Amino acid sequence: MKKNALLALWLMLIIMFGLALNGYSQIEKKPYPVIRITGNYEGSQFTDETVIWFNPLASNVYNSNFDAYKLMNTESTIPNIYTKKNGENLSINCLPKISDDLTIPLGYDVTLSGTYTISLKQIENIDTTSVKIYIKDTILNIEQDLESNPEYVFMINPTDKSERFFIKFKIKSTIINVIKNNSNDIFLSVYSLNKTLYVNNIKETSI
Repeated sequence: MKKNALLALWLMLIIMFGLALNGYSQIEKKPYPVIRITGNYEGSQFTDETVIWFNPLASNVYNSNFDAYKLMNTESTIPNIYTKKNGENLSINCLPKISDDLTIPLGYDVTLSGTYTISLKQIENIDTTSVKIYIKDTILNIEQDLESNPEYVFMINPTDKSERFFIKFKIKSTIINVIKNNSNDIFLSVYSLNKTLYVNNIKETSI
């Protein structure tokens, strides 16, 4: 009986590892936007990692072609860091696109109270002049720009709420008044993202 249970456990680990490798291989095929975020316990050299990337073919529900489930580690000095999508805990989370105010729940589970770090370790194929990436701490009510300050240090307890952290994307845009005539003003929001220029009519006021 124990032999069958052990075999089942190994099969589950092999399947989940294969799904994770599939997610990583999808990322490496093309220059898609990718960020890698790590979690670390103060004084420990070991980290845990989660990946967020973007592909137009992805969706807001789990897809084994793009995402990978989170396999929790059991080492007490290594936090478990992951993102959530549609109620699923993911080590690799693929979404269709970056949009303004896109907010992704970030899970951070610990077994020891203490000082920990969330670090933005990698940004690829994202125009950081147009897109800002923040870590939001809902307990301390802090939003930190991870591009200019890539390490967020904080205290946490095992009993802290799981909805404490979020990764937030903000698109920087320039608002310009481009048309003025006798009847109205038209304001446009202009920004570039991944070498594409976006122009939106955001306001029209009478004068």
